[in-house]
Amino acid sequence: MRKIVISSLLIVSVLIYANEDIKEVESIFKADSIITSEQVENTGTAETIHKVETQENQISENSEAETMNAEVKAVYEYRPASLRQLDAQMAIPANRGALKSLNAQYDAELMSYLESINFDSDRIFFMANQYMMMNNYANANKIFLMDNKDLKNIFGAATTFRFMGKNLEAVHKYNEAISMDSSFAENYLGRALANRNLDNYDSAINDLKKYLSMTSSIEGYAALGDIYFKLNKGKEAYDIVAAGLSKYPDSILLKTLMNGISKSGERN
Repeated sequence: MRKIVISSLLIVSVLIYANEDIKEVESIFKADSIITSEQVENTGTAETIHKVETQENQISENSEAETMNAEVKAVYEYRPASLRQLDAQMAIPANRGALKSLNAQYDAELMSYLESINFDSDRIFFMANQYMMMNNYANANKIFLMDNKDLKNIFGAATTFRFMGKNLEAVHKYNEAISMDSSFAENYLGRALANRNLDNYDSAINDLKKYLSMTSSIEGYAALGDIYFKLNKGKEAYDIVAAGLSKYPDSILLKTLMNGISKSGERN
């Protein structure tokens, strides 16, 4: 069975130090969860770190469109020709003045295509996820939202909301996903990170504890330790990161967090 790739934000911050003081940086790691249709039903996931490379300072207008298309082909092409052509036109800086018209054409072509495939959940997912791999979260979100009956698309909509900084909308979508399947662990991690971004720390901590009870993953230990540290709960931060290191002694992320906690002198 073909695998489905769901891109999800796993870690909200990395710690750096200056003059013995620790500072929190809004830097993120991204990861890809490889999930088959059967695994979505059974909630099994496998996490692998995926570095998203971006290209800057494109030399010409055409090179920007060509670069975007090359990145898509590296994943797989799920867009119909009409949408590919419109995406290419919108990627050209000289067309920025026509973006309103191009976006209207895009929406019309998208709806026509989705009607032609009877809003098939899998095909919606494949195309939306392709846009995620292109770092086009707005279009990915728009397409994920076209299906509200399949867990992977609800999860995708929640995740893209979070990537776009729309954390309240993300929380609402994660709530829908959890109501649909409370055993899918990644929903709790995603909702925790969205609540963390909203400064809803108690809710975030509860979800991270739930996520850790289901997965015991590095990301759960790191995210929970980071929140405790942000709340000046040095002992709790130290204890949870130490627990993570006991399971994952080679984790660079957890070692970095532990080093920061120890340098801060707030572990007692």
